[in-house]
Amino acid sequence: MENVFNVVLQSGRSAIDVSLYTLVPVMVVMMILLQTSLRPARSCNTGAGRPTSGKDRPACSR
Repeated sequence: MENVFNVVLQSGRSAIDVSLYTLVPVMVVMMILLQTSLRPARSCNTGAGRPTSGKDRPACSR
């Protein structure tokens, strides 16, 4: 019975190692790629009916 517990614990450690050393870096790279590809598509949301003159003007429309 103790051998079964040791096998389960070892497989859990292996699963954590796989997730930390392979999946997390892949997720970080994908987030960076998506962020840079979506950056030009962002727009300034000024809100409906709000004046955009003077100091109320958003930074991207100046």
